[in-house]
Parts: sequence; C-alpha cells; structure tokens
Amino acid sequence: MKHIKLFENHNEYYSKISHREYNDIIQSDEIFCFDKYDKKAIERFLNSLKDDPDRMWFRYKFLDARLWYDYQHRLFDLTDDYDLDKSILSNIVTINKGDEVKRIDGDLMEKDDDGFSIDIIIEDFSLSIDYGDSYYIYVTKCRDEWFLLCDDNLEETYKCDQLSGLLKYLEEFL
Repeated sequence: MKHIKLFENHNEYYSKISHREYNDIIQSDEIFCFDKYDKKAIERFLNSLKDDPDRMWFRYKFLDARLWYDYQHRLFDLTDDYDLDKSILSNIVTINKGDEVKRIDGDLMEKDDDGFSIDIIIEDFSLSIDYGDSYYIYVTKCRDEWFLLCDDNLEETYKCDQLSGLLKYLEEFL
C-alpha cells in the first residue's frame, strides 16, 4: 500500500521555506499571474492597512514580466522590474492567469529581424511591496493557489497557503 503525504497544514497560513525550495518552485515552466480577483482583494486589503496610522509606511505595485526565448540554448528567460531573472529550462511554458491558460512553444515564437524572439509581456506577474528603509517583500503566485514570498528585510522566504495565507503574513509583518 502506498502512503500519500499531505503537504497542506490547515492550521498554518504560511510557512518558512529554504531558499533552495523557493528557487526550485520559481524555476517551474508553469507561470502564474495575479488574476483580477487576487489583485482586487490584495489592493483592498493593503489600502485598508495604509489607513492605519499605527502601521509603518509602505507602498506596493504589481509588476509585469518580460518573457523571451533563447533559441541558442533552447530555454526561456523571464525578467521583471524587481530583480527576477530566471531561466526556464524548457522550450515550452504555460502561462496561467485565472481561467486563461496559454501554452507557448519557444521554437514557434515569432522572431524579430535580428533572429531574436519577440518579447511577451506578462501582466501582473508579481507584487512588490517596499517598506521601511528600502526593504522589499516580493510575491509571486504558483501552482495550487500558493503564493511565494521573499522578504528582503528578514532574508527569508515563505510559502503562503492561498490568498488568506498571503494576507495573514502581510497583516502580521507590515
């Protein structure tokens, strides 16, 4: 008989993960974006925190990402305005934004006159929150309604269980 290990702990909203686990997850060939419902809930929540005079100052911004294909190495490169520069070791990626799923084959992407792939802009790929003296919280969405969070101030990475876990972390640390 095989045993199934359950990863979700319904008593925890978020859990600390290693930088290695964070990097392994973020290197996936499945790309997830904030959909309009996530974005609206996060904006409403963060704006309510900003109105609290006892909270520290912060600002937030949803960031777009740029995806392009490296024909020579047969891999995708994904960058954003935060600091993300990840290589996806696959010639096929899937972009998920809510109910919209798009599968992209790098070998079939349109090329410019110099032979490079045309960039694909992925809207609302990540969330950047800057606070305090130039500290950042960086959030990306991943499979199964999980959110990955990197807090520069604490130099720690977290995996948040669903949107409620992300909001709980932000409420406790901002």
